[in-house]
Amino acid sequence: MPENTIKLEGMKELKAAMIDLEKAMGDPDGVEAILKEGTDIIAEDMRRRVHVGKGHVKNGQVLHVRNSIISKILKRRGNTPAPAIAGVDYKKAPHAVILEYSKEQPRVQKKTGRKTGVMPRMPFIRPAWDDTKEIAYRHIVARLRERVEKVGK
Repeated sequence: MPENTIKLEGMKELKAAMIDLEKAMGDPDGVEAILKEGTDIIAEDMRRRVHVGKGHVKNGQVLHVRNSIISKILKRRGNTPAPAIAGVDYKKAPHAVILEYSKEQPRVQKKTGRKTGVMPRMPFIRPAWDDTKEIAYRHIVARLRERVEKVGK
């Protein structure tokens, strides 16, 4: 039976190029910065959507919600880039959840038992995510592609 042999040339160069690419892309700080750019897009849309001065929440509180919308990089584990998130800092604005998920019925205060007014639901987090996730994704992919092409030269 005849033997089939394959001769590959340039394997050393290919391995060296792959190692260089891995080192360049493995810089977690650069990749994390690109991820944060994507979450900044989503956070900005959340800030744009949060309702201001409609009479359902005092103006100062709503502005506080707007200022509590964050985009940040979480804790890194190992050598992989840390995830980036966009959302509301509920320590600064715990009432933001009322804007997002309020029910059309009076709320009862725990201490006094007194009923408070009805607050209509005015979501801003989910609509911002639904409308900007593809834009943020395309931005991240484009920036990573630029980085790969820059390293590949």
